[in-house]
Amino acid sequence: MTEKREKILQTTAELFVSEGLNVPTARIAKESGVSNGTLFNNFPTKQNLIDQLYLSVKEELAREILSELVYEDPTKDVLSILWERYIKWAVENTLKHHVCHLLMNSNMLSPEVVEELDRVFDVIYRVLERSINEGEIKNIPLEFLSLLGQANTSAAVMYALEEGIEGKALDDHIQTAFTIYWDGIKK
Repeated sequence: MTEKREKILQTTAELFVSEGLNVPTARIAKESGVSNGTLFNNFPTKQNLIDQLYLSVKEELAREILSELVYEDPTKDVLSILWERYIKWAVENTLKHHVCHLLMNSNMLSPEVVEELDRVFDVIYRVLERSINEGEIKNIPLEFLSLLGQANTSAAVMYALEEGIEGKALDDHIQTAFTIYWDGIKK
């Protein structure tokens, strides 16, 4: 990715989080230090800019949390690792975490981007599905299991950020949040 593209995406994330998604592209270009033409050469439409911002954050997240996992390990172990990696990533990357949630809940993402990211994170669904089939966790619809996990991790991140939790205390906090989730879904 070029330096200009990165700067545009960074500025867009900052403006979206601080001012909302209705920030005009002209303002994004100005704050990025590029012309409108340069912005539109890199991102032909505002929809493309929104989609590319979301994709770049989610792809980074996927690299951080999905790498080197052994998906055949017990579900509790796999989910615990994902849990810890996600919360630590979110605490270390608060802007990206906030813009990701803002865009995810905006209904502004193109269906193609949502579908593409579903494929990237499909491995998590497969682990959950395997665990349901093996009787390890309750027979709950996968989408609901995912939403429960998202809500729990979001609450854990929010609390950690508000309270300034770090180090060993953050590790303990992450484990507590995971235990609450796991106790709710295990059979």
